[in-house]
Amino acid sequence: MLNLDKGIRVKLELPLVNLKDATVEYEVIHGLATAVAEQFGFEPLECDSEEEVCSALHKESGDQITFYFTYNKLSFFLGYQENLHISYDRFKKYFLYIQTYLLQHNHMLTGMGLNPNYRFDKNFNRDTISQHFCETGIVIGLDQAGKDDIQTYYNNFYQVMTVLFSNSLVATEDGFQYWYPGKGLVVSTQPVCDIMAPAAFMLGIVVMDQEFKAALPKVVPIKEMKDDDIRLQEIKFIRMVKEGLAKRGYGEEKYIECLTYRVMKLTNPAKEMAEGLHWGDTLDTYIRSYAKL
Repeated sequence: MLNLDKGIRVKLELPLVNLKDATVEYEVIHGLATAVAEQFGFEPLECDSEEEVCSALHKESGDQITFYFTYNKLSFFLGYQENLHISYDRFKKYFLYIQTYLLQHNHMLTGMGLNPNYRFDKNFNRDTISQHFCETGIVIGLDQAGKDDIQTYYNNFYQVMTVLFSNSLVATEDGFQYWYPGKGLVVSTQPVCDIMAPAAFMLGIVVMDQEFKAALPKVVPIKEMKDDDIRLQEIKFIRMVKEGLAKRGYGEEKYIECLTYRVMKLTNPAKEMAEGLHWGDTLDTYIRSYAKL
């Protein structure tokens, strides 16, 4: 089922935010694309209609950086690596350089599942929200049976993933609505300090394939559970994931430490943001807080 001979690819998408409460300035992003290519030796892979680079590849590592101008987000699709530490180190190197450049131009990358400035984006509407969503995922070697199993786990553990990883808010007349994707080995992008948590969580699920398969009949809908029961179910899943990561022997379980806090508090980044905004915090506070490495 699982073949990690090629290693693991990690995909990380983050919103591009104009700190002046406006849509992203394309000139800034075009300049950034050129600067990244020169700094790290990336080669153009794709250009937009104006012949500006929108996707670039680092041939030696296989790392790819793509600028989605229509949806105001940036994607890091890191090359296959033996473990998550190598992927994270590469991400940090790119992120720190890019963030420094953007801040000099009143822009920023932040760790949210949906661009907080979506209301300024003329391309945004409810029908295209899935394209605007920023996601984190992994690519690993699975045969078709393995892929089917993982999709089954995802569908059944959807409520678990929602409690742990929700990080998107959409304003409605009644306040804020949490928004969460439902596809494949991806979840909402997390605050940058926890950005590897989804990749580690998914990897642990894959490694513990048989254990998670056995747990499927025992999953109880969260709406039918009390808070303490929810905690116990979530803790059980996290322990299984940690065990899977520990089996790999790289110490990758450190990337899911943040989930223990979330389970004990029954919270997630979206819930914390919604509560903070309700009590008077500004959106800018969370844009900057969720951008911290």
